[in-house]
Amino acid sequence: MLDHRPALELPELSVRQLVTATLVVGLVALSVWMLFRFHQVVLILVAGVIISTALQPAVAWLQRRGLPASASVLALFSVLALVVILLVIFGAPLVAEQAANIGAQLSDAYGSLVRWMQESSNPVSYTHLTLPTSDLV
Repeated sequence: MLDHRPALELPELSVRQLVTATLVVGLVALSVWMLFRFHQVVLILVAGVIISTALQPAVAWLQRRGLPASASVLALFSVLALVVILLVIFGAPLVAEQAANIGAQLSDAYGSLVRWMQESSNPVSYTHLTLPTSDLV
């Protein structure tokens, strides 16, 4: 049986084009490797750019009011730190209380589900179920 597909024709490339293409592919591969290798540094740099971009209007406003740029940035970071501290002081106990409530509710729900399945008439649902009472406390 004869193969009637057309022959693969490769383009005529000069040595310079081959070297350039090889260098481009190598640099792209190196860039991807460097990105994976130093992804934490890249994330910190991106976060810094985002923060500086977000603070730029407030810093410009404070500078128009006569405050130097360094003092403006210090004031903004102080306000931001104060807000975070207040959120931690007043928010952490609420989150901890909610987490404890959810944990207790999940424990009760799991126990009632296991009991319901053990009392079920379906033999598949209760043959391998045991209620781990030590884990629920």
